[in-house]
Amino acid sequence: MNERPINQIIGENIQRYMEERGISKLAFKKETGLDGKRFRLLLKGEIGITTRKLQEIALVLDVKTLDLLEDWTEE
Repeated sequence: MNERPINQIIGENIQRYMEERGISKLAFKKETGLDGKRFRLLLKGEIGITTRKLQEIALVLDVKTLDLLEDWTEE
């Protein structure tokens, strides 16, 4: 089994849920306290985040924290 990097999966899931819920980048950054650079790096999967921040993001997106960790891509 070849797993993808978790940071990449989290970034993709955040983008997907933002789009599904119509949450703008500006609103997301304001609600999560992320600055522009960290936000971009997070979506690209180039930085990690704490579990506490992951929970905060899940609350903003109205999803379960585990949903942000799930790899929804088909292999």
